[in-house]
Amino acid sequence: MSTNTFTVFTDSNNVVTSIVNTAVLVSNGYLVTDSTGEYIISTAAFVNVYPEVVVASGIVPQAYLYTSAGGFVANPNYVPYVSTDQKIADLQSALLQAQNAINTLLGV
Repeated sequence: MSTNTFTVFTDSNNVVTSIVNTAVLVSNGYLVTDSTGEYIISTAAFVNVYPEVVVASGIVPQAYLYTSAGGFVANPNYVPYVSTDQKIADLQSALLQAQNAINTLLGV
C-alpha cells in the first residue's frame, strides 16, 4: 500500500495555507504543483514548510492547523466561506419566514 505525501505550508499561527504535491525552492519562493497546476508561493506568504506530510482526505487549507509535533488539528477560528449569492438567498428566506409569521399573527 503506497502512502501519498505532500508539502504543507503554514503561517505564523500554524494555520495551513497550502498543501501541494511538489515544492522546489527557487529564487523568489517555492515553485509548487498541485491539482490546479504549477505556480510560485512567495516566501512572504508562509512561515513554515513541512515536506513529506501524510495528509488525510478532508484536510484543507485554513480549516486546519499543523505542527510537526501535533499533526493536524481543527482550526477553532475557521469560518467557512459563504458566497454573497448564498448570503442573499439565506436573508431572503429568513425575511419570507418572518413575513409569514407576522401574517399569521395578524390573521392575514
